[in-house]
Amino acid sequence: MIFLCICDTPPDRSISICPKIKNKNVGKPTFLFCIFPTFLFYILQSGSRAWGVASPDSDYDVRFIYVRNQKDYLRLDEVRDVIEWQLDEVLDINVWDLKKALCHFHKGNATLFEWCNSPVVYWTTPEWNEICE
Repeated sequence: MIFLCICDTPPDRSISICPKIKNKNVGKPTFLFCIFPTFLFYILQSGSRAWGVASPDSDYDVRFIYVRNQKDYLRLDEVRDVIEWQLDEVLDINVWDLKKALCHFHKGNATLFEWCNSPVVYWTTPEWNEICE
């Protein structure tokens, strides 16, 4: 299970284990993320666990689509549009900027179509649902 907490102070990274539970034993597979200060469009489970074909040693493939701060879109230099984070051998996180996701949709990338149809959705917005239609 994945829980989100919106932090009132920025963590060291865009996504991190929420400091409110950092020193508590949460127990796997429960994860609590601190998101700051982006706008989340979509959070889903992908891969074998989402589709019910996981083996005992399968990891959790969690995917996020988010919008960065407006300043990042107005910069002249390129800003990295993906955050890849492997907490451990169990949790694999990929966070894509909305612009990257839309470009991949336009190119017909099958990954985005899989994400839109994931049976395990942790968070979504009406805007993202409209994009997926």
